[in-house]
Amino acid sequence: MRLPGISVAVVERDQLIFTTSDGFSDLENKTPAAAHTLWRIASVSKPIAATAAVQLVEQGKLKLDEPIWTYVPWYPRKGANVITVRHVLTHTSGIRHYDYEAGEKESTEYFPTVEAGSHINGVDREPLKFTPGSRYLYSSYAFLLVAGFVESASGLSFEGYLQEKVFTPAGMTTARLDKNRDLTPHRARFYRKTDSGTAVVNAPFVDVSYKWAAGGILATATDLARYAIALDTGKLLSAASLKETYTDHRLADGTFTAYGLGWHVQNDKSGRFWAEHSGGATGGAAYLLRAPVEGLAIAILCNLERPGELKKLAHDLAKVVLP
Repeated sequence: MRLPGISVAVVERDQLIFTTSDGFSDLENKTPAAAHTLWRIASVSKPIAATAAVQLVEQGKLKLDEPIWTYVPWYPRKGANVITVRHVLTHTSGIRHYDYEAGEKESTEYFPTVEAGSHINGVDREPLKFTPGSRYLYSSYAFLLVAGFVESASGLSFEGYLQEKVFTPAGMTTARLDKNRDLTPHRARFYRKTDSGTAVVNAPFVDVSYKWAAGGILATATDLARYAIALDTGKLLSAASLKETYTDHRLADGTFTAYGLGWHVQNDKSGRFWAEHSGGATGGAAYLLRAPVEGLAIAILCNLERPGELKKLAHDLAKVVLP
């Protein structure tokens, strides 16, 4: 696997035991990738946003089975269909995902609010793909609403809430929203391969302001390691809330989705429980793999789009660490 740059962090028994970086965060200027390099974590933002939402559930300020319009009244109604907060967090709302062929993921428009971002590409006006709760359909367009839930329930901006209630308690000292206008020290440059796969080129300019909760965070590998430790050690959520977060969601027909509240979840053949999430950004990729019972976490971040092997690398590293 050849990448422009990569950072890895490994947690064992809720202790950061290993970090490494290799390659370049900026190919043109030959800037080495380092522990302080900020990468696009893409959809690994989703479990972080879900953590914020579940904190507010703990406080009684947000209800998982409440209709979303209690918190985002500006979002268009869908006839008689009732979408709940839980439907959004479990990807069972019926709101669709990107149309990649239409280039929807690569928006260049700046959206100043969650409400403004929810209108992107007119998706909010489209009919649902199915009755909420009846099917699983991974959807960043749905998950962006989590930022609206957090703002409404907390009275803070999504950015302010994350900083105060998630990043700071977890020790994620450099994590932040991916704002193009901000001068951001140590932000990586982002790349993709040509169609032939023979060369690496600069990824196109994108603005992720429409999807802060769904894929808009910058972080170091160490930030993600500290996030995993904070979850495992009860700094962010109670044991009861973590149990609900990791519960495999059950559809109306009784089938399970292998997704909880912001996490892909599974028990392997040996019975070990895993909570994990991948991230695919324009010009980057991420993977966060966790075995919460054992206090294991593997965080991998890079600045190449669709490298395809981060999940395998994370699980291979886990095999080295776990008995």
